Amino acid sequence: MKKVRGSDYLSIRSGIFYFRRAVPPDARSLFGKGEVVTSLKTKDLAEARHLLIAELRGFEAKLARCRGVRAPAERAQKSGYTPSMADIEMVVRQWLVERDERMDARNSRDHAANADEAERALSLHSSALENVATNPASALDASWVAENLVEKNGWSLAGDSVLFRRMTQMILRGQIESNERQRQELAGEPVRILDERFGADKYRMDRDRASPKAGPSLTDLLERYIRERKPKPPTRKAYRLHLQPFIDFVQHDDAARISTKDIIRWKDELQTRKSKKGKPFSPNTINGNYLRVLRIVLGFAAENLLIPSNPASGVKMRAAKGATQEGRSLTDNEAITILRATLGDPNPRKTREQNRAERWVPWLCAYTGSRVNEITQARAQDVREINGIWTIHITPDAGTVKNDRERTVAIHPHVLEQGFIEAIRGLEGPLFYDVSRKRAGSDANPQYKKVGERLAKWARSLGVDDPKVQPNHGWRHRFKTLARRSGLDPEIRDYIQGHKPRTEGEAYGEIDVEVTLREIKKLPRYGVA
Repeated sequence: MKKVRGSDYLSIRSGIFYFRRAVPPDARSLFGKGEVVTSLKTKDLAEARHLLIAELRGFEAKLARCRGVRAPAERAQKSGYTPSMADIEMVVRQWLVERDERMDARNSRDHAANADEAERALSLHSSALENVATNPASALDASWVAENLVEKNGWSLAGDSVLFRRMTQMILRGQIESNERQRQELAGEPVRILDERFGADKYRMDRDRASPKAGPSLTDLLERYIRERKPKPPTRKAYRLHLQPFIDFVQHDDAARISTKDIIRWKDELQTRKSKKGKPFSPNTINGNYLRVLRIVLGFAAENLLIPSNPASGVKMRAAKGATQEGRSLTDNEAITILRATLGDPNPRKTREQNRAERWVPWLCAYTGSRVNEITQARAQDVREINGIWTIHITPDAGTVKNDRERTVAIHPHVLEQGFIEAIRGLEGPLFYDVSRKRAGSDANPQYKKVGERLAKWARSLGVDDPKVQPNHGWRHRFKTLARRSGLDPEIRDYIQGHKPRTEGEAYGEIDVEVTLREIKKLPRYGVA
């Protein structure tokens, strides 16, 4: 069987092409032999090269299973990174070393037998190199090697790109380097380097670059951050959920090996992905979820001197000019539609708590501008009378409150007139969900959040179906709009909604419930009850 010159895995016997690959010593127990030889059942060289790719994939997958690592084809599906020229040079040098080692393992039978044969091989590759820019067909073997290396490393590199052509040229230069070294050895001449990219210094730099840095684990850093900062269960769940896809993308968990370039590649990758609903990720999702958790984890590592700096700092997804990042206010018609529906008869197929939520949560959101989950988590003891004024106490003790800023807000007289206090009198614990229905592991997805999700779905069923408005959060936007229109004091308006004080001075002193009632009463009543 004769090896096809210039192709490491292709041989020919009696006019038939064969796939031929030496099995590494550590995998011979799985393969049951030291060399794999498979007939490609064709006499056509072009067809043989295509069939060879499938054989090589199968070989690599089996070898990967033996070694317990991810196969090249699997890595290709996980990545899509466009390599730099430095990446290409390192991979080509590694390929050349492995190629020469395989030749040596075959007792040099694939090396040139004499200086003249080495000279002819050198001339062949040199001619291909000269023509590759204008006639790629003259370097088919080098192109095939390039395609294999692109696939093996999971790169995104088109065959007609400048980088691919440069890669093919470097493969040919590597072959020339190897041929020239053979010729020099056979002729008894001193061995010298033709191309400095194949010099000893470059190989030493490759070893340094590839060596593991043994930095802190990204997952361990996140858990340390959670133990120290103690975020709420839903936040912990979200952080873990959005960190793991990045680890899968870069295919390692070493914080010290993460570069800003990796973060940028991840940002670009996220723009090609879609949500469970099949929609592309919004800039808000990319920035506020996926990139945010990287900034937090790597920032925590930098603060604790575990890595030199935070590579995720400053990397963000820029929204298109004029793009809407958040939903708009509910319109007058949408607000009236929802509030009118709250006055209907309870649905016998729903729980008492869910019917109670549909009856009162929209009204409380409408007149306080609170986040829906701040209301759905409310307990009976959070509704109390202070100085003759009925109030609702919004506190992290009941669930989650953004920025952990608790506040006590007066309930609008229009809500009281509808019988809200009478409807909840005698109740204990949460008003809008039943704690006995809690499922195991629900801390990260609490019941009050589910109540809010069901309310949004219910509102959609009423015809509030504009994708630009969020049925629950739209109340928060609407409150702000009406508060401006009605002349509410900006400082009190922000307090009622739980926004941070705009100035240091506004953070001083207390805001009494009498003040919140005075401002809330300025809001116009909804004429449906």
